[in-house]
Amino acid sequence: MTFRDFSDDLPDLDSSLDEGFYSEPESTLFDLDNDGTFETTAQGFDTNGDGIADHWSLQTDLDGDGIADETNIIEGLDSDGDGIPDTWEMSINLDNEEMVNQSAYFQDTDGDSYPHFLETSDFSNTIGDPAADMEHWHQQTYQDTCAIASQEFILDELTGQDFSEDELRQEAIDNGWYLPGGGTPLDSMGNLLEAHGIDVAKQYNCTFKDLNDKLAQGEKVIVAVDAEEIWYPDRIDTDDLIANALGMPGQGTNHAIQVIGIDNSNPDHPMVILNDPGSPNGQGMAVPAEQFINAWEDSGNYMVSTTGHTAVATVDAHTAVGEQMVGNYADASYYKGKADSQQEMAKWYAEHGDFFEASWRQKAADEYRQKAEEAAKHP
Repeated sequence: MTFRDFSDDLPDLDSSLDEGFYSEPESTLFDLDNDGTFETTAQGFDTNGDGIADHWSLQTDLDGDGIADETNIIEGLDSDGDGIPDTWEMSINLDNEEMVNQSAYFQDTDGDSYPHFLETSDFSNTIGDPAADMEHWHQQTYQDTCAIASQEFILDELTGQDFSEDELRQEAIDNGWYLPGGGTPLDSMGNLLEAHGIDVAKQYNCTFKDLNDKLAQGEKVIVAVDAEEIWYPDRIDTDDLIANALGMPGQGTNHAIQVIGIDNSNPDHPMVILNDPGSPNGQGMAVPAEQFINAWEDSGNYMVSTTGHTAVATVDAHTAVGEQMVGNYADASYYKGKADSQQEMAKWYAEHGDFFEASWRQKAADEYRQKAEEAAKHP
């Protein structure tokens, strides 16, 4: 990430009140570079109907040809509840193409009604559209709803609807895609997206290039990781130690996150940009690619990604379809192997006192055994 102070690029929002900056639909001209030419058109919009503008559009003609070359959208936020915006986020489109190149943040830190620069994130060399994705982030409500929250981020953005984490959680419970206290099985990640018309692909053994390609195509991505390696990279990974000692791989996989970009500003040290619902600082969190890959490997590089197509699977068939996509086959031996694995994990957790994890694993084992019996009838 690179940073630049854009403070001088913003007009004085307070003094502009008398100049018509907040008026709709009129616009105001500004000479932001003080060269004697009014090159920027600014317009305020009241999006919540309280009579005070909370969004502004600034279009700048950089080469004097009468056509805007750069567009900035400013969103005002009322952080102290007094009804007046005091924090601003500027989305900067340097080439008037679809993707936002930079995102700048300002705040009235001393009560003078003037936006003081905080920081700017540069997305010019970034694969994906993190600025847009970050708008839909929030911290998960429950300890084990990371996969549900990650799907909610994507649903909100792609459908234009404001989904509720509680409603999606209940929907996942009703369909057997989520167990309170146990979380979401890997092969159920993405089922909520499919249920609401968004087709997904579920794959193990994905590469960093696969991830890069998906983001470059504008698709949305959720991955399963070891959260400890994301949040505490300098700590000893106890999950991996247990997994290696007891021969139970995959125990380190405990978290789902949305990957929203890859920052290649420094090609030798790319950064992966995340919407992490499990961290209070998870909105647009950037981690070194090597650190991300280490955490991702614990799940067998499992990735759920949108395809750009409308989901055709019915809700009742989601689980079976998901398992076929993950394993590329769904015969009796496949389900029996899954059942045996879940049974062993249930036994281990029961002996070590984790009731919720043990009961969830036992339930999964029973379901896989039932599917194995059904599959055996239809070779």
